[in-house]
Amino acid sequence: MDEVHKPHDGNLVCADCHAVHDMNVGQKPTCESCHDDGRTPESILKK
Repeated sequence: MDEVHKPHDGNLVCADCHAVHDMNVGQKPTCESCHDDGRTPESILKK
């Protein structure tokens, strides 16, 4: 988890963001993997 995606008690698990076989091990998903509103880590952290 990071500053943008803080852990929630039981709400987020690895497979919520990291779909099996979609990416290489260790590769972080991009925002558009899950969101289609143009967000970036920078725009989220400014809030």
